[in-house]
Amino acid sequence: MKDLRCLSVVAICVANCFCPAHAREKDPERIRVLKFLKAHIMGKTVRADETIEKADNGKSETVVSDTCAYGNLTETANGFQFDLTQVIGRTTYALGKDGKRIGSGHRTDVVAVFRYEVLERKSTGQLTGFDRVASCTDPKAYTIGQIYAVRLQLVERPGDCYLALAEATINYEDIDIEGQARPGAYEYQEKLLVKDGKLHKEERLSTSKVDPETLKRTRHGEPETKVWKEGKP
Repeated sequence: MKDLRCLSVVAICVANCFCPAHAREKDPERIRVLKFLKAHIMGKTVRADETIEKADNGKSETVVSDTCAYGNLTETANGFQFDLTQVIGRTTYALGKDGKRIGSGHRTDVVAVFRYEVLERKSTGQLTGFDRVASCTDPKAYTIGQIYAVRLQLVERPGDCYLALAEATINYEDIDIEGQARPGAYEYQEKLLVKDGKLHKEERLSTSKVDPETLKRTRHGEPETKVWKEGKP
């Protein structure tokens, strides 16, 4: 899943991106980020490779798909907003004694929309704001209304441009640790790169426990990695 978030750094990268020197020097970061989003991110959909989960002592298996789409970019008086729509599909099959699937399976989808609202700060020219869960068809997957602090920064070098996006859960959120709901946070590092004209997304996800009194975070378990690619499923 794009995954519940906390204190995370996201880098959206484009290989061989054209970044003219005059644009780097003269345009405010808000304008440069908007140009980058329009040229490389908005309207794009990326998909992860399907994974298979076994259950019921090998009597069933579930095929999991994960798709992320970027869109609805809107400029505001002091910034902009856009949506990330994630669709997680799960198709469960019963398995025969020979291990082969029986029937066409049962399909369920979870659809979540994350809305990014970003402002340009007059004091620094930096871009900060919030990412919130605007909607979700399964409350067990994401909590509607959950808010994350966000900062965006465009990094430009000759032949290489990327948008750095840092996100952090405000205080803490409920996450599943060892089968129980506990105060915690998900941290991730992400990159979106254009290769041969196609958008690729790479993500590294870490989990942390959070002390609800002090808000101190302690890493839990090993990081997980995942890749999405633009193209047909």
